[in-house]
Amino acid sequence: MSLCRYLPVPSDRMGIIWSLLSVKDSIILEYGPAGTTHFSMGFYGTLGVDWQHRLFTTHMNEDDVVMGDVTRLEEAIVELDKSYEPKVIFVVASSISAVIGTDIKGVCNYMQKEVQAKLVAFEQGGFRGDYSIGLTEVYKLLVNNLPCKEQKKRKKVFNIIGASMGSYRAASDVWELQNLMREAFGYELHTCLCHETSVDEIGDIGTAEINLVMRQEGLPAAEVLKNKFDMPFVVSAPYGYAATLTWLEEVGKILGQLPDVKMCARLRLKAQNTASLKMYAMMMGRKKHLRQL
Repeated sequence: MSLCRYLPVPSDRMGIIWSLLSVKDSIILEYGPAGTTHFSMGFYGTLGVDWQHRLFTTHMNEDDVVMGDVTRLEEAIVELDKSYEPKVIFVVASSISAVIGTDIKGVCNYMQKEVQAKLVAFEQGGFRGDYSIGLTEVYKLLVNNLPCKEQKKRKKVFNIIGASMGSYRAASDVWELQNLMREAFGYELHTCLCHETSVDEIGDIGTAEINLVMRQEGLPAAEVLKNKFDMPFVVSAPYGYAATLTWLEEVGKILGQLPDVKMCARLRLKAQNTASLKMYAMMMGRKKHLRQL
């Protein structure tokens, strides 16, 4: 047995599922064996994602794999639609269904007329790369499939794109961004991809004035929204006092509004104090080094 020093990097399939679990009023149906879904549930729980009555599997046996029979998938879609009445059913391919080449999109296309819920297919089975590729696909497919074509803009509203529950303290980052935008510009959060959002909120994502992209995986989705709804965006995260000031200035230019003066003054003072402490620490370290010589 080989020695493993670190846990394996989650695949694109894992990133897709944990992101979709944050979308309320939806259900995730994985077309694959029960074992792959069962063992992943514990991991999703450690991320703080509630998967109860949200994540289901069709189960596959040897006959389904060899013959390519999708009857179980068709029956599961109909059963979930009648039992839970979700607004959206996300059909996700497992590693096995991706290997045998099951046409998930094709099944969703002809099954759409049989159910009330909107069917959205994700054919990645964990073979296209790590979780970052899965996040990119989720953000992009959500903004392509759920938003309405015509949306009326709302004032003082923004979106966040790129909040991943797989990131350390993602919820705290979202909370801090809300506080910054509220204090600096008086703006409120509309929806966040993908953290504690819903099908309806994503459907109205084009009503916001600006998108704040926290990570590069959200950039393709931001480009889609810019083309569809003429929504500007900022790609960066405000970490550190000086970087936060620069970020606020960049956001303010797009909004045509200067950030709160008192808030900026407070951040500049903290940045100066931090620089002074750093210089003091360097001087103390130099004196200690000279005494040792």
